[in-house]
Amino acid sequence: MIGNNAVDFLYSDDNMIYTSWFKTFALWPTKTVSGNRVWFRQIFYRWKTMKYDIPQFPKEHFTKREYATLEEILDRRFRGLR
Repeated sequence: MIGNNAVDFLYSDDNMIYTSWFKTFALWPTKTVSGNRVWFRQIFYRWKTMKYDIPQFPKEHFTKREYATLEEILDRRFRGLR
């Protein structure tokens, strides 16, 4: 945990839940986790959500779908990121 602020914990990596990567095909331009736009190629996606969310927002508000290429996934793994 970074500090003693509740917002620090809400957006920290300890509060995130990631699914495993699923293979799909990008037919339309899709923005990946590194900010690149890819299309007409094989990519992977996963769901990211929070363990503890903010009660004022709906449950699905913080559920996001992330896209990445195989090279980006391997690069993130070698750098120690999720």
